[in-house]
Amino acid sequence: MSLTRHTRVATGLAIAVALTACSTSNTTQPSASSTAPKGGQTIVYIAPSSWASGDALKANIAAYEKKSGNKVTLQAVPDEQYDGIVQARLTAGNGIDVFGGQDKVKDPASIMLPMDGPWINRLLPSIKETITKPDGKIYGVPAFDPAHSVGFLYNKDVFAKAGVNAAPTTLAEVNDAFAKVKTAGATPFFVSGADGWTLLQHRTGVIANAQAADPTLVGNLDTNKATWSTIPGFTEEYAALADWVKAGYVNKDVLTAKYEAGTAAVASGKAGAIFNGTWSIGDLVKANPNGNFGFFPLPAVSGKTVIALYDPSLLKVAKASKVADAAKDFLNFLAEPEQLTASLDSQPGVPVYTDVKLSKPVAAFDDVTKFVTAGDVVRGFDNASALPSPGDDFIAAYQKLIGGKLDAAGFAAENDKIWVSSAQKGNIPGF
Repeated sequence: MSLTRHTRVATGLAIAVALTACSTSNTTQPSASSTAPKGGQTIVYIAPSSWASGDALKANIAAYEKKSGNKVTLQAVPDEQYDGIVQARLTAGNGIDVFGGQDKVKDPASIMLPMDGPWINRLLPSIKETITKPDGKIYGVPAFDPAHSVGFLYNKDVFAKAGVNAAPTTLAEVNDAFAKVKTAGATPFFVSGADGWTLLQHRTGVIANAQAADPTLVGNLDTNKATWSTIPGFTEEYAALADWVKAGYVNKDVLTAKYEAGTAAVASGKAGAIFNGTWSIGDLVKANPNGNFGFFPLPAVSGKTVIALYDPSLLKVAKASKVADAAKDFLNFLAEPEQLTASLDSQPGVPVYTDVKLSKPVAAFDDVTKFVTAGDVVRGFDNASALPSPGDDFIAAYQKLIGGKLDAAGFAAENDKIWVSSAQKGNIPGF
């Protein structure tokens, strides 16, 4: 579970995205619901406070308890303590049945149970592929969290007023659109440089296009077989970002502005676009329920433009659970379309199941869905995929770039230094 991401996800918006991707051809697995003992079981579900407070989750739990006769004890812990508490309970082998996170465990079978159920064949093929472990098993259920991508989230009315009626598909078209929006009197591109995590979303977009050209890229970075400065398109795409700053296409307070200021500016029409995760769409719509918002990815310098798709967070069953059948039954219940609809109504995102239709379409999510259904996706890049997280140092380098203290080539070289230094601190072989 990526808590840093999910705690920023807006709630309270009903989203409808109809996905038409084909289901897998595998034979449907039997559902644990058909064999789980009914009644009398107590399932301990530990969740971060930001999740546990959601009305949709509480309603789904109540519906399951009524249907099964089992009880779900939802234990909320502070987000920042979540991973540590889960690890401690899993190590002790008690006090936990259902949990999220622990995605980077080298041997998932040591602490969690493989999952099965009819929901597997309802998954988007791209999602099923990415959550299947090397042993061919799936160790968690996408039972609450949607998938997300990153890209330009823009106010279509602001762009249209400036004469831009179609989403840009090349960097040249982005430049042209920004120039027109500036002429029309709005800030073309709002950058929240003070909240460094927003800057790293742009990096994910850059890496997505490079991954499409070279699927081995992330693995090669993790093993020191590739460098940031030699990634195709890397320098050019960062040069474009620096040029937007120089051209006055970004807000003047680029280094001190925070995330909330960016979403407010785009929602109100004072700015044309931000670059962030699709979880921000909920914040835009909340700020302006009548707003007309769209999405387009960072265009590739050469080759195919794709979107980065972050896996949904998975709910797992602890290997040591004494009520494992009931816990599996609970997760299979949460993966049913009715429950998923309720969850996604409260937490907007891209549904990861082919048969989930939500209550109200939003144009920005329709824009994302076009890439998903076409299969033009790569797995969202995680800067801590194999190394101790060097995120803060990367953010500092970003701030130097947008502050004019580094050019694109210098930024690439700085990224190489940060990456190697982080790996050496973590004693990663090969660095």
